[in-house]
Amino acid sequence: MTYLTGNQLFWLEEKPNCYVEIYYQPQGEQFLDGTKGKIVKISDLSQHIKDHPLENLWRSWMVYEDPFKLHPIGEVPAVIDIDDESDKPSILIPPQKFPDLQKAYELTKNCSAIIIEQWAKSEDNVRIVFSGHKGFHIEFKPTEPVDMVFIRRELIATCINKGLIPSSKANNIFFETTSIDSIKKEVRLTVSLNSWLTNEEHIHSRRVFQLTFGEFSSLKPEDIIFKSEFRLP
Repeated sequence: MTYLTGNQLFWLEEKPNCYVEIYYQPQGEQFLDGTKGKIVKISDLSQHIKDHPLENLWRSWMVYEDPFKLHPIGEVPAVIDIDDESDKPSILIPPQKFPDLQKAYELTKNCSAIIIEQWAKSEDNVRIVFSGHKGFHIEFKPTEPVDMVFIRRELIATCINKGLIPSSKANNIFFETTSIDSIKKEVRLTVSLNSWLTNEEHIHSRRVFQLTFGEFSSLKPEDIIFKSEFRLP
């Protein structure tokens, strides 16, 4: 059970003197359990991304007050992860097979609105991070300490009761392929590249980037994909 205390209700950048653990994988490769990380000061993350421009980068959701991980303050910020695991041709030319972001987009939009109403109380306390591939992370600052497992359960129940999503399978999968989860131990590093192997064994890369709730709501999934596409200078 993940309970966020008052000391965790911040954006990551509001803790510049704290530390996170960074995990690396080569371009095109995904996170492997057991990957050894490196402790990096939060204020140094931007430079760290520049120093590792093509690698897949994750950070620990857990934030520490010291570089030895002796004094954790907990997970920062509050995050809900919405992914789609489908594999269908995309709108891109030439077409590639990617998850159906329309489903993940609609689910993210509905869940964000509920989070704003019930826990964040303002659009300014919610932002959306496009993971670059399968879906979105909803980052938010609740107005008081929260239980993330409870929030996930309430999001699912509220969406179903309002008819926004069909009933779930195993209380997790919606639209046959889309899931709502509280985040895992690792969070993909915003502004870094997300690269993976396509079905044709080519490496494809997109930028992980952040939007306000207003920006997210004003864009279509294809607009978000276009903004995220990695282009060599």
